[in-house]
Amino acid sequence: ETKSVHIGTCIYCGSTQKPLTDEHAVPYGLSGRWVLNKASCLACQNIIGKFERDVLRNIMVSARASVKTKTRHKHPKKIPIKIIRNGMTSIENVSIEELGGVLTLLEYKSPAFIDKRPYTKGIDVVGACLVSNNKDAFKTLSKRLGASSPSFTVDYKEQNFERLICKIAYAMSVYKFGLEVFERVFVLPSILNQTDDVGMWLGSLPPCKGNTDIEVIYNINNFN
Repeated sequence: ETKSVHIGTCIYCGSTQKPLTDEHAVPYGLSGRWVLNKASCLACQNIIGKFERDVLRNIMVSARASVKTKTRHKHPKKIPIKIIRNGMTSIENVSIEELGGVLTLLEYKSPAFIDKRPYTKGIDVVGACLVSNNKDAFKTLSKRLGASSPSFTVDYKEQNFERLICKIAYAMSVYKFGLEVFERVFVLPSILNQTDDVGMWLGSLPPCKGNTDIEVIYNINNFN
């Protein structure tokens, strides 16, 4: 069931110039039900859409396909993984049904705004964990493929994942409390990729450690 509220103003830049598009607080591709009607101008929607697409089609691709979230495009049926067989590294395409949903989550320091540590820019990544709805997937794949160390690569680009988390938190706050209650939204410049300070506002508690046989590329050099 979709739940919506009318806004009539871009929640990111304050523009009232038409056309304004509807904004899913939680992305449609994650089956988000909460919609802000007429809440994003085309310029801001282009920015938001760019990082949402990267996260949904890269970081969350197998997890979304496994649980069959809503999508405007077909979910992939197979995902490439890296294996080592007879001392040689190769790529195998395995089915979502066999792999299950796999999601790599990063562990961060607390937001610098909260712990008051010296801070300059970016976000401090201190670890990663693997979350899966098929805990025996890698063991089963190793046996079937006659391989060791099945793994996959997740490329975290331009702080897109972190910006998406901030966007969801902000948009859900607007949904719940309304836009008029905010005098200033400190995280907005980070969401819009205008500043490199997401670590000031975003952080995490230490997660439960999962399978460590993962390779994570955190790309901080593409910040524009």
